[in-house]
Amino acid sequence: MNLSEIDWDLNSAGRWPLPIKMSAGILVMLLIMGGWHYQFTYDKEIELDKSTQEVNDALLKYKISWGKVVNLNLYQENYKKIEAALKVMMNLIPTQAEVPSLLVDISKAGLANGLEFELFKPINEIKRDNIIELPNSITVVGEYHQLGDFLSDLAILPRIVNIKDISLVAQKAARKADKKKFRKTNKMTLVMRATLITYQELLSEDDAKEDIFDNSKMVCLQKEGLTIKGCKGPSTVVIPYPDLIAKLKENRSYTIKKNLPVVKDMKDVEPFTYVSIGLRDPFIEISQNTRNNKNAAAATGGIKPDFNRKQEPLEAYALDTLRMVGTVDLKGVLWALIRNNEGAIFRVKVGNYIGKNHGHIISITDKKIELDEIIEESEGVWVANKAAIGLSESKQ
Repeated sequence: MNLSEIDWDLNSAGRWPLPIKMSAGILVMLLIMGGWHYQFTYDKEIELDKSTQEVNDALLKYKISWGKVVNLNLYQENYKKIEAALKVMMNLIPTQAEVPSLLVDISKAGLANGLEFELFKPINEIKRDNIIELPNSITVVGEYHQLGDFLSDLAILPRIVNIKDISLVAQKAARKADKKKFRKTNKMTLVMRATLITYQELLSEDDAKEDIFDNSKMVCLQKEGLTIKGCKGPSTVVIPYPDLIAKLKENRSYTIKKNLPVVKDMKDVEPFTYVSIGLRDPFIEISQNTRNNKNAAAATGGIKPDFNRKQEPLEAYALDTLRMVGTVDLKGVLWALIRNNEGAIFRVKVGNYIGKNHGHIISITDKKIELDEIIEESEGVWVANKAAIGLSESKQ
């Protein structure tokens, strides 16, 4: 068959050879079928694929949600423990009304340790997730051990106070009185600049929080093999698709209870107590006076504190900041009640230690507490001293 001899005019199609007619017919049929598919079927296939993907996504979401429900009781128990721990921590954060008194307590702690405040300036507050940082820039002047005692006192405040950006600079005494004191005690005066940070809870404007432990809005799922404490009633949902029911059951079978990590109870953090007695000021050079003092210590009988003894709580306070407010007799033992400058009450008996000079209680009566102290007269030289705390007349 010579294709060049064929008249390709469509009006002459009836005279085309049979193979050409069949090929043209098949082509026309394919074009019609393609047009039909595109016009009536293609969009439906896209919609079907989209619906299939939505079903698969829904099944995956169902599997994840089922896993959460299976472990709901465990999550709620852990949340209760975390919430209790958070409550303890938030109690260490002062309220808006308590912030001014906390700043006053910080100032008192510095003055009680003999420091001089040159600057105590609040800085712009910083909002975090659930708290507000309240930084304060401070500059204080004092001796090395006084600064150490001050920082130690900050650690035992009932509210959280952090300190950062600490810098120490030696300062020469400018006034004659300071120079005289400097020559007498051989102490180096230091200037400490730092940033003190306390915190305040950021109260939420949404007070009507949903109770996450209220399961009354949940549907009971006993038929699905799960019991939820507090659920309101059985599910009334009817699924008319057996294949879907089988898939849901299959997804549930893959979910098991998790071994969630145990939330441990918060441990009380014991603040470090700085005890300066017996420690050398690193800003003072070791000189001939030190050797002379050692000879003087030998001459006084070698009296010195027991630095291996565990410090007791009231040794963090100067003796003049403690008040005897009463006594109590327990099983024949007379205990004295001591109030510190923060209002906390402590109970002590004969044999306990109080004050910063290793005060050892030797006698307690209804009227006073008698104790023996060991005071550092000069570097390396310790002397015994008698002291007493009388019953406070204050009824507060």
